[in-house]
This record gives sequence, C-alpha cells and structure tokens, in this order.
Amino acid sequence: MTKHLVYKTTNLVNGKYYIGVHSCKCNPCRYLGSGVALKAAIRKYGRDNFKRQTLRDFSSREEALVFEKDIVNFKSSQTYNMVEGGLGGQHNPETLRKMSESLKGRKHSKETKLKISSANKGLRRSSEFKILMSSKKMGIKFSTKRSLKHKQVQGKPCSVDKIEFLTIADAARHLKISSTLFRYRANSPNYPDYQWL
Repeated sequence: MTKHLVYKTTNLVNGKYYIGVHSCKCNPCRYLGSGVALKAAIRKYGRDNFKRQTLRDFSSREEALVFEKDIVNFKSSQTYNMVEGGLGGQHNPETLRKMSESLKGRKHSKETKLKISSANKGLRRSSEFKILMSSKKMGIKFSTKRSLKHKQVQGKPCSVDKIEFLTIADAARHLKISSTLFRYRANSPNYPDYQWL
C-alpha cells in the first residue's frame, strides 16, 4: 500500500531542515528529499549527517500537500525549502512568470556560448529532435503528419557527380550548401549532376 508522508530532513551539522512530501511503498524509506538546496547540502556534508523523521502520514497525496503547505516556512534562514509547500515541487504560476520575465532579452556571453558549444559537440541528435528544434526556431508548429513528410524528404537518397548520399542533409553538408538549395538543384533541369535515387 502506498504511503503519503510529510517528512522533515534535518542537517545534524548546522540544524537546517527540509520539509517535503513523499509517496512510496518501501519500508523503511531512505528518501531524504529532492530539493535543490538540500541535495547540494547532502553532497557537501554527506548523507550520514542527515536525519529524516516522518511528521505525519496520509491516505492521499493531496491531503499530504495541504498539510505541507501549512507548515513550510520557506522564508526562514533555517530551511532548505525554496518555495512554499503544497506544490509538490512545482513553482506557482506567479513565480514562473517572474522567472520568464527575468530571462527575456538576456544574451549569453562568448564564454558561455563556447561552453555550450563544447558540451554539445559529439552528441548524436535524432531526426525527430532536429526537425523539432528547427521548427521551433522558425516559429513553425509542425503537425505529426507534416513532420513525417518533412522527415521523409530529408531522408531521401540522392547523388551529386555520381557520389551517393543517404540523405539530403549529408549531400548538402558535403557540398557546403543548404538542404533547400540542394533540393532546388535536384529538382531543376539546369543541374543534371544533382539526382534523386
């Protein structure tokens, strides 16, 4: 049977605590919490320096979240809680709006761009992911049907000067041109070396 617990995890070194809700079937439960600040403290002080106690258990998660909301004081300097209780780890709409506003118009520094670039190098992205990201950047909302059609066109085998490629993207990369330009040339009678297979 699933238990819905409101628990308090206390740092035995500095007395700071975290209050949360956890639903589980395990007995005994070793879960300490998932708050960002709490996880950082566990890494810093070690798991052995934390003690968890169950404050109350409930028959439903909703009841546990209501109780958590009543007892969490996230503005206290002695707590690892960063948001009000009762949200189940979710930010409230007002906080989300403020976070969104604070990030608008923000530009990455060159150093940050280099870090992002090096972190992404060597990653293999699926065709679906590439189509989705491309469409988001262009502001296009692709339906599944359109997305599949686009994928089929992108995955069409082709050749240039008798060199065969599995996809338009491969051919375009080899020629250092865009996929759109390759598609235009393959469909044009003015470029006989560009062919569909």
